[in-house]
Amino acid sequence: MSIDAFFDAAARARVEAAVKAAELKTSGQIVPVVVEHSANYHAFEVTLGLAASAALLATAVGALIEPGRAAPLGVALLTLAVGLSLWSPLSRLLVRHEFAEAVRRRALVAFVEHDLTQARDHSGVLVFASIYERQVVVFGDRGVHEKLGEARWQEGRDLLLAGIRRGDPADGFCQAIARLGEEMARVFPRGADSAGNELPDQLHVEPA
Repeated sequence: MSIDAFFDAAARARVEAAVKAAELKTSGQIVPVVVEHSANYHAFEVTLGLAASAALLATAVGALIEPGRAAPLGVALLTLAVGLSLWSPLSRLLVRHEFAEAVRRRALVAFVEHDLTQARDHSGVLVFASIYERQVVVFGDRGVHEKLGEARWQEGRDLLLAGIRRGDPADGFCQAIARLGEEMARVFPRGADSAGNELPDQLHVEPA
């Protein structure tokens, strides 16, 4: 399912409203980002290429042994290879060992791309989901990390991941943002001297 099917206009508005509500209580900045996938995975393409090569080799060998049967065998094997390439569960299985590192790298890129390092007092927090991998990343810049720490980020990850698993990632974003906002309000409360809304509140959606 494409990313737009999960995040239509209404879903995006819900997430943006969650960010606005959270930031009413904290001077920290929350930036939600969702991507279709975090990398282009080549392992399965290589596997398909090997399968296609095997089909062609079988055809060539068969032509030497039984010319009449070689072509049907080669076509059957090549058709099988193409069919497997279209089977998403197998594709995911072959590349899933790459998921965690790919998602982590893409989240770090998003942290910089969306200016989270520019938030006052280093209080920016990224809430990131990668749909194809079904993995999430939540972490804050050094100022907020020193005050909240890994346990708070894990709470946010758990809420976001739960939303993805039940087929409603937008709700997962909303719950994670609300919880993180509560914690951030304790250590970076919004006051008269707060810098205001430093970063955009909308959900950044990045299709493949």
